[in-house]
Amino acid sequence: MFAYNEPRVVLGMVAHEIREPLAVIRAYASMLHDGLLSDGLRVEALELIDRKAREADALVDTILLSARLDGRSPGRVPVELELAPVILRAAADVEPHAAREGAIVRVDQSVAAASPVTVLADPDHVSRVLVNLLHNALSYSAPPAQVEIAIRPGDPVEVVVSDRGPGIAAADQGRIFEPFERAAAGAPGPCLVAGLGLGLSVSRRLAELNGGSLVLESSAPGHGSVFVLRLPRAWQ
Repeated sequence: MFAYNEPRVVLGMVAHEIREPLAVIRAYASMLHDGLLSDGLRVEALELIDRKAREADALVDTILLSARLDGRSPGRVPVELELAPVILRAAADVEPHAAREGAIVRVDQSVAAASPVTVLADPDHVSRVLVNLLHNALSYSAPPAQVEIAIRPGDPVEVVVSDRGPGIAAADQGRIFEPFERAAAGAPGPCLVAGLGLGLSVSRRLAELNGGSLVLESSAPGHGSVFVLRLPRAWQ
């Protein structure tokens, strides 16, 4: 587990993470400008530029949201929210990531149960938490990754995201929800996954802001991880 608490180190990490997509964008934009790419490669270049711009935008958005959570709470608009459509949209949002990795994101049959499962929560917050969990599961799993998302009805309702990745070492599990912390998957040593280590921290605080919680239910080296988002049920 690696913490980045010194301001200069944090700023250096932020600069590095933003510089990487910007460097790709500049390189391909320059090749497009100079006419160095064939028709087929131009299409691929434009798609890559778009993807890298979205990555940079998402990174900035996460940093700003984390800062708002450290200060005052962001606006929360709780509604009676049916979970299945939110889960399906989150799975669709990460599909390009999964496709690039040759991964499978499986939505369990429990999500499409006959009786709708409704919670009281802010739709944008729930969506962000689920997308963060799915991206994490894909990023930390060796290809071909397999990720599953399911619902456990009850009160609170539980949304379960599980993977078959390397898992998280026991010594790291207590700190993975702290800001700027990243666990090396399955074993001690440097973490090879890009990012600032803000996703789980932001996700847990959003869950708590909505009267719920986010926990690591189980994880062990070589046996994957199971994260559970708990939200208050909206009884009708």
